Amino acid sequence: MRILMKEDRVGKTRVLVFIDWYLPGYKAGGPIRSLANLIESLKEDLKFSLVTRDTDYLETSPYPDLESNKWIEQGDESFHYLSSGDLNYSTVKNLLLRGDYEVVYLNSMFSYFFSFLPLWILNGSATDIVLAPRGMLAKGALSIKPLKKRVYLYVCKLFGLVANIRFQATSEQEVHDIKAVFGSESQIMLAPNIPAAVPETNNHLDTKAVGSVKLISVARIAPEKNLLYALNVLSKVKGKVHFDIYGVVYSEEYWNSCKEVIDTIPENITVVVHDGVPHTELFELLQESHYLLMPSRSENFGHIIWESLACGCPVIISDQTPWLNLEEKNIGFDISLKSEAKFVATIESCIDMGREEYTLKSDSAYNFAKTYAANSKSIQLSRELFTQIRGNS
Repeated sequence: MRILMKEDRVGKTRVLVFIDWYLPGYKAGGPIRSLANLIESLKEDLKFSLVTRDTDYLETSPYPDLESNKWIEQGDESFHYLSSGDLNYSTVKNLLLRGDYEVVYLNSMFSYFFSFLPLWILNGSATDIVLAPRGMLAKGALSIKPLKKRVYLYVCKLFGLVANIRFQATSEQEVHDIKAVFGSESQIMLAPNIPAAVPETNNHLDTKAVGSVKLISVARIAPEKNLLYALNVLSKVKGKVHFDIYGVVYSEEYWNSCKEVIDTIPENITVVVHDGVPHTELFELLQESHYLLMPSRSENFGHIIWESLACGCPVIISDQTPWLNLEEKNIGFDISLKSEAKFVATIESCIDMGREEYTLKSDSAYNFAKTYAANSKSIQLSRELFTQIRGNS
Protein backbone atom coordinates (compact mmCIF):
# COMPACT_ATOMS: atom_id res chain seq x y z
CA MET A 1 0.00 0.00 0.00
CA ARG A 2 1.26 3.47 -0.81
CA ILE A 3 0.06 6.97 -0.04
CA LEU A 4 -1.30 8.98 -2.95
CA MET A 5 -1.06 12.74 -2.61
CA LYS A 6 -3.45 15.16 -4.26
CA GLU A 7 -0.76 16.04 -6.81
CA ASP A 8 -0.79 12.40 -8.04
CA ARG A 9 -4.34 12.75 -9.26
CA VAL A 10 -6.28 14.97 -11.63
CA GLY A 11 -8.55 17.59 -10.10
CA LYS A 12 -9.62 18.16 -6.52
CA THR A 13 -9.90 15.46 -3.89
CA ARG A 14 -13.62 14.71 -3.54
CA VAL A 15 -14.93 14.46 0.01
CA LEU A 16 -18.37 13.11 0.89
CA VAL A 17 -19.37 14.62 4.23
CA PHE A 18 -21.98 13.34 6.67
CA ILE A 19 -23.15 15.56 9.55
CA ASP A 20 -26.43 15.67 11.46
CA TRP A 21 -26.91 19.45 11.24
CA TYR A 22 -25.35 22.09 9.06
CA LEU A 23 -25.89 25.59 7.69
CA PRO A 24 -28.20 27.43 7.54
CA GLY A 25 -28.75 25.80 10.94
CA TYR A 26 -26.87 27.07 13.97
CA LYS A 27 -28.47 25.49 17.04
CA ALA A 28 -26.11 22.49 17.14
CA GLY A 29 -23.24 24.87 17.84
CA GLY A 30 -19.59 23.88 17.54
CA PRO A 31 -19.66 21.02 14.99
CA ILE A 32 -21.41 23.26 12.46
CA ARG A 33 -18.79 25.98 12.96
CA SER A 34 -15.93 23.45 12.76
CA LEU A 35 -17.14 22.09 9.45
CA ALA A 36 -18.16 25.45 7.97
CA ASN A 37 -14.71 26.91 8.72
CA LEU A 38 -13.02 23.83 7.25
CA ILE A 39 -15.03 23.90 4.01
CA GLU A 40 -14.52 27.63 3.57
CA SER A 41 -10.77 27.29 4.11
CA LEU A 42 -10.24 24.23 1.89
CA LYS A 43 -12.76 24.69 -0.93
CA GLU A 44 -9.99 25.67 -3.36
CA ASP A 45 -8.26 22.31 -2.79
CA LEU A 46 -11.15 19.94 -2.12
CA LYS A 47 -14.58 19.32 -3.60
CA PHE A 48 -17.14 18.78 -0.85
CA SER A 49 -20.47 16.99 -1.17
CA LEU A 50 -22.39 17.19 2.08
CA VAL A 51 -25.30 15.14 3.43
CA THR A 52 -27.29 16.50 6.37
CA ARG A 53 -30.80 16.91 7.76
CA ASP A 54 -33.23 19.47 6.35
CA THR A 55 -33.98 20.78 9.86
CA ASP A 56 -32.01 22.59 12.52
CA TYR A 57 -31.08 20.95 15.83
CA LEU A 58 -34.21 20.03 17.84
CA GLU A 59 -36.47 21.45 15.11
CA THR A 60 -39.09 19.63 13.04
CA SER A 61 -39.84 22.23 10.35
CA PRO A 62 -37.56 22.08 7.28
CA TYR A 63 -35.45 25.07 6.31
CA PRO A 64 -37.46 27.45 4.15
CA ASP A 65 -36.37 27.91 0.54
CA LEU A 66 -34.30 24.71 0.49
CA GLU A 67 -35.36 21.65 -1.51
CA SER A 68 -35.08 18.37 0.38
CA ASN A 69 -33.91 14.98 -0.86
CA LYS A 70 -31.99 16.20 -3.91
CA TRP A 71 -28.50 17.48 -4.60
CA ILE A 72 -28.19 21.27 -4.54
CA GLU A 73 -25.17 22.81 -6.25
CA GLN A 74 -23.66 25.88 -4.59
CA GLY A 75 -20.52 26.92 -6.40
CA ASP A 76 -18.17 23.94 -6.42
CA GLU A 77 -19.88 22.37 -3.40
CA SER A 78 -23.07 20.30 -3.35
CA PHE A 79 -25.52 19.68 -0.52
CA HIS A 80 -28.15 17.04 0.08
CA TYR A 81 -30.71 17.91 2.79
CA LEU A 82 -32.56 14.82 3.98
CA SER A 83 -36.14 14.96 5.24
CA SER A 84 -37.10 12.83 8.23
CA GLY A 85 -39.10 10.53 5.92
CA ASP A 86 -36.08 9.92 3.71
CA LEU A 87 -33.63 9.40 6.56
CA ASN A 88 -33.15 5.64 6.52
CA TYR A 89 -30.72 2.82 5.75
CA SER A 90 -31.65 2.61 2.08
CA THR A 91 -31.06 6.32 1.45
CA VAL A 92 -27.69 6.34 3.22
CA LYS A 93 -26.61 3.23 1.31
CA ASN A 94 -27.61 4.72 -2.05
CA LEU A 95 -25.71 7.93 -1.31
CA LEU A 96 -22.60 5.92 -0.45
CA LEU A 97 -22.91 3.65 -3.49
CA ARG A 98 -22.72 6.64 -5.84
CA GLY A 99 -18.97 6.33 -5.40
CA ASP A 100 -18.07 9.80 -6.67
CA TYR A 101 -15.67 10.54 -3.83
CA GLU A 102 -12.24 9.61 -2.55
CA VAL A 103 -12.90 10.20 1.15
CA VAL A 104 -15.95 9.87 3.41
CA TYR A 105 -15.86 12.35 6.30
CA LEU A 106 -18.03 11.60 9.35
CA ASN A 107 -18.64 14.36 11.90
CA SER A 108 -19.85 12.58 15.00
CA MET A 109 -19.07 9.55 17.09
CA PHE A 110 -22.58 8.70 18.22
CA SER A 111 -24.87 9.56 15.30
CA TYR A 112 -26.85 6.55 14.06
CA PHE A 113 -27.65 7.85 10.57
CA PHE A 114 -24.61 10.01 9.93
CA SER A 115 -21.83 7.90 11.46
CA PHE A 116 -22.91 4.38 12.44
CA LEU A 117 -24.74 3.51 9.21
CA PRO A 118 -21.93 4.75 6.94
CA LEU A 119 -19.42 2.78 9.03
CA TRP A 120 -21.65 -0.32 8.88
CA ILE A 121 -22.31 -0.07 5.13
CA LEU A 122 -18.67 0.59 4.24
CA ASN A 123 -17.23 -1.94 6.69
CA GLY A 124 -14.68 -4.13 4.93
CA SER A 125 -14.48 -1.90 1.86
CA ALA A 126 -11.39 -0.08 0.63
CA THR A 127 -13.06 3.30 1.13
CA ASP A 128 -11.06 5.96 2.91
CA ILE A 129 -12.99 7.11 5.97
CA VAL A 130 -12.11 9.98 8.27
CA LEU A 131 -14.10 10.25 11.50
CA ALA A 132 -14.06 13.38 13.66
CA PRO A 133 -15.38 12.44 17.14
CA ARG A 134 -15.94 16.16 17.88
CA GLY A 135 -14.96 15.75 21.53
CA MET A 136 -17.48 12.97 22.15
CA LEU A 137 -14.80 10.59 23.44
CA ALA A 138 -13.65 12.90 26.23
CA LYS A 139 -14.24 11.61 29.77
CA GLY A 140 -16.68 14.40 30.54
CA ALA A 141 -18.72 13.68 27.40
CA LEU A 142 -18.72 9.90 27.97
CA SER A 143 -20.05 10.40 31.50
CA ILE A 144 -23.38 11.63 30.07
CA LYS A 145 -25.73 8.72 29.19
CA PRO A 146 -22.77 6.37 29.75
CA LEU A 147 -24.54 3.01 29.33
CA LYS A 148 -25.92 3.85 25.90
CA LYS A 149 -22.51 5.08 24.76
CA ARG A 150 -20.70 2.02 26.11
CA VAL A 151 -23.02 -0.28 24.17
CA TYR A 152 -22.53 1.76 20.99
CA LEU A 153 -18.73 1.69 21.31
CA TYR A 154 -18.80 -2.04 22.09
CA VAL A 155 -20.70 -2.74 18.88
CA CYS A 156 -18.23 -0.61 16.90
CA LYS A 157 -15.33 -2.61 18.30
CA LEU A 158 -17.06 -5.99 18.01
CA PHE A 159 -17.70 -5.63 14.28
CA GLY A 160 -14.46 -3.79 13.51
CA LEU A 161 -16.26 -0.70 12.26
CA VAL A 162 -13.37 1.61 13.11
CA ALA A 163 -10.51 -0.80 12.55
CA ASN A 164 -9.37 0.67 9.24
CA ILE A 165 -10.51 4.28 9.45
CA ARG A 166 -8.57 7.43 10.32
CA PHE A 167 -9.62 9.54 13.27
CA GLN A 168 -9.26 13.29 13.21
CA ALA A 169 -8.07 14.54 16.57
CA THR A 170 -8.27 18.29 17.00
CA SER A 171 -5.98 18.41 20.05
CA GLU A 172 -3.35 16.31 21.81
CA GLN A 173 -5.94 15.59 24.49
CA GLU A 174 -8.29 14.15 21.88
CA VAL A 175 -5.48 11.92 20.64
CA HIS A 176 -5.30 10.48 24.16
CA ASP A 177 -9.11 10.22 24.37
CA ILE A 178 -9.30 8.22 21.13
CA LYS A 179 -6.50 5.87 22.18
CA ALA A 180 -8.13 5.38 25.58
CA VAL A 181 -11.31 4.12 23.89
CA PHE A 182 -10.06 2.34 20.76
CA GLY A 183 -6.46 1.47 21.61
CA SER A 184 -3.01 2.83 20.87
CA GLU A 185 -2.96 1.17 17.44
CA SER A 186 -5.73 3.47 16.18
CA GLN A 187 -4.93 5.53 13.08
CA ILE A 188 -5.07 9.15 14.23
CA MET A 189 -4.15 12.39 12.48
CA LEU A 190 -3.92 15.61 14.43
CA ALA A 191 -5.71 18.43 12.60
CA PRO A 192 -6.88 21.22 14.93
CA ASN A 193 -10.13 23.02 14.25
CA ILE A 194 -9.75 25.97 11.90
CA PRO A 195 -10.60 29.17 13.79
CA ALA A 196 -12.98 31.81 12.46
CA ALA A 197 -11.56 35.02 11.08
CA VAL A 198 -10.56 37.63 13.66
CA PRO A 199 -12.14 41.10 13.26
CA GLU A 200 -9.78 43.71 11.82
CA THR A 201 -9.99 45.81 14.98
CA ASN A 202 -11.00 45.27 18.60
CA ASN A 203 -14.47 46.81 18.72
CA HIS A 204 -15.25 45.61 22.22
CA LEU A 205 -17.28 47.89 24.50
CA ASP A 206 -15.20 50.59 26.12
CA THR A 207 -16.91 50.68 29.51
CA LYS A 208 -16.36 48.75 32.72
CA ALA A 209 -17.45 50.34 35.97
CA VAL A 210 -16.29 49.16 39.38
CA GLY A 211 -19.08 47.32 41.19
CA SER A 212 -20.76 45.43 38.33
CA VAL A 213 -20.00 43.01 35.51
CA LYS A 214 -21.87 41.80 32.44
CA LEU A 215 -21.50 38.07 31.76
CA ILE A 216 -22.75 36.01 28.84
CA SER A 217 -23.28 32.32 28.12
CA VAL A 218 -23.76 31.09 24.56
CA ALA A 219 -24.27 27.32 24.50
CA ARG A 220 -26.97 24.72 24.25
CA ILE A 221 -28.67 24.14 27.58
CA ALA A 222 -27.42 20.66 28.35
CA PRO A 223 -25.52 19.02 31.24
CA GLU A 224 -22.16 19.03 29.44
CA LYS A 225 -22.22 22.83 29.12
CA ASN A 226 -22.75 23.10 32.89
CA LEU A 227 -25.09 26.10 33.03
CA LEU A 228 -26.53 24.84 36.33
CA TYR A 229 -23.04 24.98 37.84
CA ALA A 230 -22.64 28.56 36.61
CA LEU A 231 -25.96 29.59 38.16
CA ASN A 232 -25.09 27.97 41.47
CA VAL A 233 -21.80 29.90 41.45
CA LEU A 234 -23.58 33.18 40.74
CA SER A 235 -26.04 32.59 43.57
CA LYS A 236 -23.07 32.90 45.97
CA VAL A 237 -21.50 35.98 44.36
CA LYS A 238 -21.57 39.32 46.18
CA GLY A 239 -21.84 42.28 43.84
CA LYS A 240 -23.90 43.28 40.83
CA VAL A 241 -24.00 40.83 37.92
CA HIS A 242 -25.98 40.89 34.69
CA PHE A 243 -26.00 37.42 33.10
CA ASP A 244 -27.34 36.86 29.56
CA ILE A 245 -28.08 33.25 28.62
CA TYR A 246 -28.34 32.38 24.92
CA GLY A 247 -29.02 28.79 24.01
CA VAL A 248 -31.37 26.09 22.81
CA VAL A 249 -32.88 23.83 25.48
CA TYR A 250 -31.61 20.30 24.86
CA SER A 251 -32.87 18.77 28.11
CA GLU A 252 -36.11 20.04 29.64
CA GLU A 253 -35.32 18.24 32.90
CA TYR A 254 -31.95 19.96 33.12
CA TRP A 255 -33.47 23.32 32.19
CA ASN A 256 -36.09 22.94 34.92
CA SER A 257 -33.27 22.52 37.44
CA CYS A 258 -31.67 25.69 36.08
CA LYS A 259 -34.93 27.61 36.35
CA GLU A 260 -35.30 26.60 39.98
CA VAL A 261 -31.98 28.32 40.73
CA ILE A 262 -32.89 31.36 38.61
CA ASP A 263 -36.20 31.74 40.48
CA THR A 264 -34.41 31.95 43.83
CA ILE A 265 -31.22 33.74 42.82
CA PRO A 266 -30.35 36.83 44.94
CA GLU A 267 -31.51 40.25 43.74
CA ASN A 268 -27.97 41.41 42.97
CA ILE A 269 -27.86 38.87 40.12
CA THR A 270 -29.96 39.68 37.04
CA VAL A 271 -30.48 36.72 34.71
CA VAL A 272 -31.95 37.28 31.25
CA VAL A 273 -32.81 34.24 29.13
CA HIS A 274 -32.78 34.45 25.33
CA ASP A 275 -33.26 31.98 22.48
CA GLY A 276 -30.28 30.73 20.56
CA VAL A 277 -28.81 33.17 18.04
CA PRO A 278 -27.45 32.76 14.49
CA HIS A 279 -23.70 32.98 14.16
CA THR A 280 -24.04 36.27 12.28
CA GLU A 281 -25.30 37.96 15.47
CA LEU A 282 -22.79 36.40 17.82
CA PHE A 283 -19.85 38.79 17.59
CA GLU A 284 -21.96 41.84 18.42
CA LEU A 285 -23.30 40.14 21.57
CA LEU A 286 -19.80 39.17 22.69
CA GLN A 287 -18.49 42.67 22.07
CA GLU A 288 -21.19 44.02 24.39
CA SER A 289 -20.32 41.68 27.28
CA HIS A 290 -17.44 41.81 29.75
CA TYR A 291 -16.82 38.06 30.11
CA LEU A 292 -17.98 34.77 28.68
CA LEU A 293 -18.95 32.48 31.58
CA MET A 294 -19.01 28.83 30.56
CA PRO A 295 -17.74 26.19 33.03
CA SER A 296 -18.06 23.28 30.54
CA ARG A 297 -17.46 19.71 31.61
CA SER A 298 -15.48 19.26 28.40
CA GLU A 299 -14.81 21.03 25.11
CA ASN A 300 -13.16 19.59 22.04
CA PHE A 301 -12.26 23.08 20.80
CA GLY A 302 -14.78 25.55 22.14
CA HIS A 303 -15.57 27.78 19.18
CA ILE A 304 -17.48 30.18 21.40
CA ILE A 305 -14.39 30.52 23.63
CA TRP A 306 -12.22 31.30 20.63
CA GLU A 307 -14.78 33.72 19.16
CA SER A 308 -15.14 35.46 22.52
CA LEU A 309 -11.39 36.05 22.69
CA ALA A 310 -11.38 37.23 19.07
CA CYS A 311 -14.02 39.81 20.02
CA GLY A 312 -11.88 41.10 22.88
CA CYS A 313 -14.16 39.48 25.46
CA PRO A 314 -12.11 37.57 28.09
CA VAL A 315 -13.46 34.27 29.39
CA ILE A 316 -14.21 32.53 32.68
CA ILE A 317 -14.20 28.82 31.89
CA SER A 318 -13.32 25.44 33.37
CA ASP A 319 -9.97 23.73 32.94
CA GLN A 320 -11.65 21.03 30.83
CA THR A 321 -11.02 22.74 27.48
CA PRO A 322 -7.92 23.20 25.29
CA TRP A 323 -7.74 26.85 26.43
CA LEU A 324 -5.49 26.78 29.49
CA ASN A 325 -3.18 29.10 31.49
CA LEU A 326 -5.40 32.02 30.59
CA GLU A 327 -4.66 34.09 33.67
CA GLU A 328 -0.94 34.31 32.95
CA LYS A 329 -1.81 35.46 29.42
CA ASN A 330 -4.18 38.08 30.94
CA ILE A 331 -7.06 36.90 28.77
CA GLY A 332 -9.32 35.19 31.29
CA PHE A 333 -9.49 32.37 33.82
CA ASP A 334 -9.58 28.57 33.55
CA ILE A 335 -10.67 27.08 36.86
CA SER A 336 -11.11 23.57 38.21
CA LEU A 337 -14.73 22.49 38.55
CA LYS A 338 -13.76 21.15 41.97
CA SER A 339 -13.24 24.72 43.15
CA GLU A 340 -16.60 26.47 43.11
CA ALA A 341 -15.22 28.94 45.63
CA LYS A 342 -12.55 30.02 43.16
CA PHE A 343 -15.20 30.67 40.51
CA VAL A 344 -17.04 32.84 43.02
CA ALA A 345 -13.89 34.74 44.00
CA THR A 346 -12.91 35.23 40.36
CA ILE A 347 -16.29 36.71 39.40
CA GLU A 348 -16.16 39.00 42.44
CA SER A 349 -12.71 40.19 41.34
CA CYS A 350 -14.19 40.95 37.92
CA ILE A 351 -16.97 42.95 39.58
CA ASP A 352 -14.37 45.01 41.45
CA MET A 353 -12.30 45.57 38.30
CA GLY A 354 -12.13 49.07 36.80
CA ARG A 355 -12.04 50.21 33.21
CA GLU A 356 -8.27 50.47 32.83
CA GLU A 357 -7.52 46.94 34.08
CA TYR A 358 -10.38 45.47 32.07
CA THR A 359 -9.33 47.23 28.85
CA LEU A 360 -5.90 45.63 29.17
CA LYS A 361 -7.52 42.20 29.43
CA SER A 362 -9.78 42.91 26.46
CA ASP A 363 -6.85 44.03 24.31
CA SER A 364 -4.82 41.01 25.43
CA ALA A 365 -7.65 38.65 24.45
CA TYR A 366 -7.98 40.22 21.01
CA ASN A 367 -4.23 40.24 20.37
CA PHE A 368 -3.92 36.63 21.56
CA ALA A 369 -6.58 35.60 19.04
CA LYS A 370 -4.85 37.44 16.21
CA THR A 371 -1.51 35.82 17.00
CA TYR A 372 -3.07 32.37 17.38
CA ALA A 373 -4.84 32.64 14.02
CA ALA A 374 -1.69 33.89 12.27
CA ASN A 375 0.43 31.03 13.61
CA SER A 376 -2.15 28.24 13.28
CA LYS A 377 -1.21 25.26 11.10
CA SER A 378 -4.79 23.99 11.19
CA ILE A 379 -5.50 24.67 7.51
CA GLN A 380 -2.37 22.85 6.35
CA LEU A 381 -3.01 19.87 8.65
CA SER A 382 -6.68 19.69 7.67
CA ARG A 383 -5.71 19.64 3.99
CA GLU A 384 -3.35 16.72 4.65
CA LEU A 385 -6.14 14.91 6.46
CA PHE A 386 -7.97 14.51 3.13
CA THR A 387 -5.25 14.64 0.48
CA GLN A 388 -3.30 11.72 1.92
CA ILE A 389 -5.41 8.84 0.66
CA ARG A 390 -4.71 5.17 0.43
CA GLY A 391 -3.82 3.56 -2.83
CA ASN A 392 -2.74 0.12 -3.92
CA SER A 393 0.96 -0.34 -4.51
